Amino acid sequence: MGPGTEVGHVPMGPSAIPTYAFYPEEFIAELHLAGLNPLALYGCQGIGAHLQEDHLQALMGDAERWPTWRRVLLDTCNHPNIVGVSSHLLAVARSPAAT
Repeated sequence: MGPGTEVGHVPMGPSAIPTYAFYPEEFIAELHLAGLNPLALYGCQGIGAHLQEDHLQALMGDAERWPTWRRVLLDTCNHPNIVGVSSHLLAVARSPAAT
């Protein structure tokens, strides 16, 4: 799969929205091509992405367990394995003009 490879369409109302998939290293390469200096890459869902929705909602509603889960999610969201399995990525990058 190359950068920006169209892999399908997401149905939204009367039309479908093209979706794209990147490996993390391809996304970083695209940032470089855009003239940005990537500083960090995060997996937005983290390990919580692999929980069933009702289980995640139960954790978020549990005042005793949620703070620990939240800390683990934040502490691991930039681990390469977590980034690699996340459906959505967040990049922090700097413009060369800003340095």
